[in-house]
Amino acid sequence: MMPGWSLDWVSALVVEGRTIWIVDAHGYGNRFIVRADEILTAFEELQSAIHEFAVSLCLRRCQTV
Repeated sequence: MMPGWSLDWVSALVVEGRTIWIVDAHGYGNRFIVRADEILTAFEELQSAIHEFAVSLCLRRCQTV
């Protein structure tokens, strides 16, 4: 994780008896929360969400220059 970011994760038991994973990352005024049935999937989805945000932020900044 990059400096300035915080990362947390937790497992939870849902009504159906399944375990889900909740991963939360926040930093620099942004927050990302994902839920998945497997911990690796949760982290992959989190990485994808942060990457998508970073790319869109970069594109917006490049358009204003």
